[in-house]
Amino acid sequence: ALFMFVIVLNAYHFWLEYRFSKSKQALELTSLRLKEKSEQLEHSQRVAIVGEIGSSLAHELNQPLAAIRNYSEGGLLRLAKKRPHEDIVPVLEKIQGQVERADAIIQRLRTLIRKRSVDKTPCDIQALIADTIELLHFRMQKQNVAIVTSVEGEIRPPLADSVGVQQVLVNVINNAIDACA
Repeated sequence: ALFMFVIVLNAYHFWLEYRFSKSKQALELTSLRLKEKSEQLEHSQRVAIVGEIGSSLAHELNQPLAAIRNYSEGGLLRLAKKRPHEDIVPVLEKIQGQVERADAIIQRLRTLIRKRSVDKTPCDIQALIADTIELLHFRMQKQNVAIVTSVEGEIRPPLADSVGVQQVLVNVINNAIDACA
């Protein structure tokens, strides 16, 4: 009986080892599949982030490029009307300002990609509004739209991302111009 018990015990031991080996293989296979799925998920997330950044970059750069186009059209109109040289210099300065603005947008996006915070500095809202209206001057003129601003009291400069605030203002004013046209 003892001999039979030892044989049964050994058979049970081999059966347990076999089951453990099969479970270990299944666990390793599941772990490998999980790692592959994790890598696929990370890749999908990177693709989504690149898509969002590309879309955001295209959207944000559209505004200064539209302004550059408007200013250059205004400069060409002035040249066609043979206005004096002094009348063209401010238009070219505005074009340069918009190139710098586009560069600031790219730098801001690079900062966001690097997970740094956007620089929030005291922001002169009145100057931003005036600059934005000036930026869209030729478009408003073409659509026969005028914007009148009025400020009562003193505005304390808020801490803000001036490029981001101006992007919002450009979008709001462009939407208003579209609604009036």
